Amino acid sequence: MSGQYGVENLKKVVALGVELGNVADKVGRSKGMARFAHALDLADEVFALSSVDFQVLKKEAGELDEADRASLKLYIKEKFDLVDDKLELAIEEALSIVEMQAAVVTKSVALYKSLKA
Repeated sequence: MSGQYGVENLKKVVALGVELGNVADKVGRSKGMARFAHALDLADEVFALSSVDFQVLKKEAGELDEADRASLKLYIKEKFDLVDDKLELAIEEALSIVEMQAAVVTKSVALYKSLKA
């Protein structure tokens, strides 16, 4: 929690997204009524959203620094757990590539702005 706001609200929203992926994987591999039972796995994350301060969430997202990003990445890696480990690894690698591309774009924009000034 290196920024003024930390990442606690952001973690609650991210947790829902990650668990949604985990549940979708389970639902896709289940048959019959068991498919619907997996939806109950989302209850904790949905209830946690009720405590999210969305005004602070916007500020948290706007002030992320490297320590916050690392904390979120570790949190996602710990929570993201698909049945198919190969698919899980592929998704994690794809997200890593997207993250690197975002860093290149961010640095390119900063370089452009510095040259324009």
